[in-house]
Amino acid sequence: MEITTFSLMLLPYSLEYPHSAPIQCQPLPGIVFLYFKVYLFFCPGIIDNFLLINTTFSPFRQMEGQWQKNGVKFSYKDYMGNQRKADEAELKYAELQHSSLVGIIVFNTEFLIQETNPTASKILKRKSQDLKGKHFKDYLHQQYKNSFDSYLERIRKTKKRQDHAFQLRNEEGEDIYIMLESIPFLDEGNEIESIHSIIIDFTAQHLSNLKNQTKLIQLAVENMLDPFIILTAVRDDSDKIIDFIYTYVNKEAEKANKLKREDTIGKKLLDIFPTFRNGNMFNEFVKVAETGRPVIKEGVYMEFANKHQTIKGIFHTRINKLDNGIIVTYRDITENKNAEEKINSMMIELARSNRELDQFTHIVSHDLQEPLRVVSQFTRLLVEKNKGKLTPQSEEYASFILDGITRMNLLLVDLLKYARLTSMAKPFELTDLNKVVSDVLNDLTLQINDNKTEITVDPLPTIMAVPIQMRQLFQNLIGNAIKFKSETNSRIKVSAQKGTMNGVFR
Repeated sequence: MEITTFSLMLLPYSLEYPHSAPIQCQPLPGIVFLYFKVYLFFCPGIIDNFLLINTTFSPFRQMEGQWQKNGVKFSYKDYMGNQRKADEAELKYAELQHSSLVGIIVFNTEFLIQETNPTASKILKRKSQDLKGKHFKDYLHQQYKNSFDSYLERIRKTKKRQDHAFQLRNEEGEDIYIMLESIPFLDEGNEIESIHSIIIDFTAQHLSNLKNQTKLIQLAVENMLDPFIILTAVRDDSDKIIDFIYTYVNKEAEKANKLKREDTIGKKLLDIFPTFRNGNMFNEFVKVAETGRPVIKEGVYMEFANKHQTIKGIFHTRINKLDNGIIVTYRDITENKNAEEKINSMMIELARSNRELDQFTHIVSHDLQEPLRVVSQFTRLLVEKNKGKLTPQSEEYASFILDGITRMNLLLVDLLKYARLTSMAKPFELTDLNKVVSDVLNDLTLQINDNKTEITVDPLPTIMAVPIQMRQLFQNLIGNAIKFKSETNSRIKVSAQKGTMNGVFR
């Protein structure tokens, strides 16, 4: 076999490859070779490519004045074959990127644009060469720039895929809404080498959604229960607001202005209502349009007129800025205010009437006590002087008179107390309902007898209540029961049943 010399180049790293084929080459005399990696150039039988080989050299020994050639065996692997495959894969990726229907942008670690495919250039409506080297952030709307910084920081921190929606403006000044999905490519040290992003244009979908939302808003505004008006500012040469033009009015605004929409939109406010400038509200309109600060006016009386009518009333008004104008919503609360004033007037009158009634109740209850004392006193004298002479029935009648006087006196005392406590909460106290009902039945004795009503009372509890109110309650209940009883049933039963919280009376 013919021996061929070859050149060696040391490599600074070590890789192991499986053995593939033995080759014998010319050794160099007197040199001991160690184990290392080499590139082999132009060996016979091997194509003219770089070969990555794994080689072990044995030392040469001199025998009888001659160099003994032990030879060298080494294995090799075709490195350039793998490189061709990588090149082919890269070429296919470039072709796929170029023909992709989605936009693809390659960024460096600072998000400077390195490459864009035709679809991405079409979406951005800028040429690839104009985009290269530019920062993607420069094309974003101002309100998205902070969120983009956060987006880039997430990519650097996680080293994983991230996506986010952004709004930017193309070279023609059109707003574009995109979804940016970015995948970081890492090097052997697990550091970001480049960022490959897919850019998807969803402007049409966004505008369609926005259009639908606008329709819903218009529908809601059109059917509001309050007037809704959009006014655009009219300025003079010095940029001072001198009037407003009606841009939009809803149905309720038509009713409130008593003018049809076509007679309002496009017309100046002061042409329709010349006297509106005289009030303070015009100045408020100007202030909001100039400063952008919203204004709310509650319960403000306004009066303005045109040649056809005068509009006046009390209004609750809200003013907000919109571009070069304002939005005005208002509500006529004149009827509510009038009703409120009427109620306040009635409350004052009721308070006055209650004071007079309290005074009358106090006077009557106090003055009636004296005649009752006289009747009670003379009835007792009559019974004492005729003791032993009265029939049992007469004595019973006298007893009824004295009991009635006692109960009447108690009623007057309670009435007097009630008159004194009209301005305070009524005190609760332990109230024996058995005694209350017994007193009520005694007061209704004549009514019970005349209607031939049979009344039975079960044992009743003692509760915390206002005694006089309980007396009034049972007197009304039993009195109504007697009055509205059926012809076939003249029995009334008073009983109590323990409930979950309070007693239930039947």
